[in-house]
Amino acid sequence: MAAKKEVSAERLEEIAYDVAMLGDGTVMDGKNNLQTIVIHTLARLPDEVYDAVMYPSPLFIGPGPGQLGEALQLSLAGPPSGDKPQRIDRNVVVLSNELCDQPIEDAMWTVAHELAHIYLGHLKRGGASSGVVYPLEAETDADQLAVSWGFELPEWRRRQSNE
Repeated sequence: MAAKKEVSAERLEEIAYDVAMLGDGTVMDGKNNLQTIVIHTLARLPDEVYDAVMYPSPLFIGPGPGQLGEALQLSLAGPPSGDKPQRIDRNVVVLSNELCDQPIEDAMWTVAHELAHIYLGHLKRGGASSGVVYPLEAETDADQLAVSWGFELPEWRRRQSNE
């Protein structure tokens, strides 16, 4: 497993500027919020991985603590190019506000795991994903990649893997 990467406050601010997040960024009762979890996860990624998953930037969606939901419209139709309509594909990472109640390392592992799916191409048409449910092999690959980036597999995931 890779060593945890030290991150400066300046780098965290740069990443915060890059992150496209819909949801509540409010901190409640000393809990982490989803935006903080995402920013700190991204900050720990190896630079080449960060560049690969952030350009084009995925959209992170999560209601955050104290918010029950959010309605949004994501347009997948772009402006026409000549006489052909363009399709705009945008990776979206949907996060549960339950992450705010988990230990920060477990929450960050979950975000890293989802970013691993993007990095591995599981979201691309024809990739490993067939909708929302990933094949077991894709889950194992995302787990292993997140661990190689320096995120520790949470206990609940280790138990689930042994079943």
